[in-house]
Amino acid sequence: MTQKEVAAILAVLSAIYPDTHKTQSEDVKKRVAGIWWKSLMDIPFELANQVVEAHIISSGERFMPQPSEIRKKCLEAMRGEENRPMEGTEAWALVRKAMGNSYYGAAEEFAKLPRMIQKIIGSPSVLKDWGLMPPESLSVEQSHFLRAYRTMVERETNDRAIPEALKAGIEQAGAIAAGRQAPFVSLADAARKMLTAADKDAYIDI
Repeated sequence: MTQKEVAAILAVLSAIYPDTHKTQSEDVKKRVAGIWWKSLMDIPFELANQVVEAHIISSGERFMPQPSEIRKKCLEAMRGEENRPMEGTEAWALVRKAMGNSYYGAAEEFAKLPRMIQKIIGSPSVLKDWGLMPPESLSVEQSHFLRAYRTMVERETNDRAIPEALKAGIEQAGAIAAGRQAPFVSLADAARKMLTAADKDAYIDI
């Protein structure tokens, strides 16, 4: 999506929710528009426009939605129902099925499980141990599993919602802050610095 297309969406939202930005300065409004663009730059305009219209029609809120809310709804539509994450009960059902053959085939059953479930269980030996537990002890493990699964799904959903370009920028800024990477210097800035240091009279504006 282009900045012009994001501006068109913001114009509609601002008209529907006039109270949102009425006390903000022009500088703040520009910064807010920039955040909206970064949030939706990899989303097709038609999709975002439809999601915004649906929000306007269905929501009774007084203030404009957050960029994250619109982005998440767009990503859900792009992902489709067939690719949605499993519910916790569905995930636990897979674990119970794997436990049924875990005494002799823990490694094989563990390998069949989705990556997220493997991360929560930890190892085939844990799967085997769960298969040997009495029901009352296993119910405790089930509660821990469901809580961990919900947390992991939420974390991955939030992580997926961050645009890749913004992730790369955060990673680079973190590397610079930690001293693992020198700040970026453009060729033009480098050339100016070299010319100025060598001979101020030889300075050429690039």
